[in-house]
Amino acid sequence: MKYIIILIILFSINCNGFDLSEPDKQKHLMATSTISGAMYQVMRSNGNSKTKSFLYGLVLSNFVGLMKEYSDPKVDIEDIGANVLGSIIGPSLFIMWEF
Repeated sequence: MKYIIILIILFSINCNGFDLSEPDKQKHLMATSTISGAMYQVMRSNGNSKTKSFLYGLVLSNFVGLMKEYSDPKVDIEDIGANVLGSIIGPSLFIMWEF
């Protein structure tokens, strides 16, 4: 299962259709992966399932990312893509190393 998650992450990073070398996209990816990973850990420590914890992390981090984009003068769809990718990567890393 861990290898499948690693392959999905690597595939999504390579096929995302936007340039992750841009500092702005990197910030979006790191912020949402941190938020979603932290939320995943909080939910798991409270006894919730992996699926429920993953979804809560996904929803919370994307909500924060969308609110940030909404506050910008111009909405950048690539920033939203980086948010989605980060929100998937964050809890996935915890799932891979969870015993």
